[in-house]
Amino acid sequence: MINTHEGKLIPGCDLYYRLLRLDETNKQAIILIHAIFEKLIDIPYRCQEISVAMEKLNWWQSEIDIWYEDQPRHPLTQQLNQLAQAKHLPKQLWTGIIDGILLQLNQLHIAKFNDLVLFTHHRHSLCEMLCCYSLTKQPDKSLLSLARDCGSIIGLISLLQDFSLHLHKGLVIIPQTLTDKYKIPLNSPKEVLQHLELSQALKDFITTIKNYIIDVMQKHQQKKTAITGYFFIGMNIANSLLKKINKQQKFILNKRIVISPLRKYFNSF
Repeated sequence: MINTHEGKLIPGCDLYYRLLRLDETNKQAIILIHAIFEKLIDIPYRCQEISVAMEKLNWWQSEIDIWYEDQPRHPLTQQLNQLAQAKHLPKQLWTGIIDGILLQLNQLHIAKFNDLVLFTHHRHSLCEMLCCYSLTKQPDKSLLSLARDCGSIIGLISLLQDFSLHLHKGLVIIPQTLTDKYKIPLNSPKEVLQHLELSQALKDFITTIKNYIIDVMQKHQQKKTAITGYFFIGMNIANSLLKKINKQQKFILNKRIVISPLRKYFNSF
């Protein structure tokens, strides 16, 4: 789910609707958090060589270090540093995102579904938790839990949307339990995509994600406010995407699926 370009919000994206009930200062902080996050998670896909990706991640780690010493160099961190919310963002969450990307560079196949959820925690969950700290200085455990679970759901759907892209970069997001069950070879992306049982494996995988989302959304019964709404709308949009992916499963093998218009998911909140 790409929401920003050069630090600017893409009109009509899912983040646009998640931000509609927030004030301008909070909107800008979250847009910049997402812009930096998207810069980071895009590194493995823009770099052909792991060594180049590692170099870029090391640069960003040093950027975060000096940013928290009030000396940012990148235009996005400079903009975010000018906002009061920047002082509330835990540095370890940014470091955790970088650690998650390093894990992606070195992990070709995820063994179990729970490992995949943990994988999303090191990416989208930490981004949503940063947004949580931006929205309120000292979020309570229930709000942080909501942010974490929202990130996991968004992360799972984002991985599924870009199934083919991840596959061609060497990352198999279908858990090994399913590829073993359906005897799907992992020698090359072409072999995976042409395997006769791939469709059934994806169907089982989507069902697992669907059940996970149901469990998560039943767990959270917080009062709907502008802040909690930011996370609930994000989960509702992700859930709607999953339903569309389930209906148009064959398309995720060669392109990402989007839903439009998104306004109805905002209006129904």
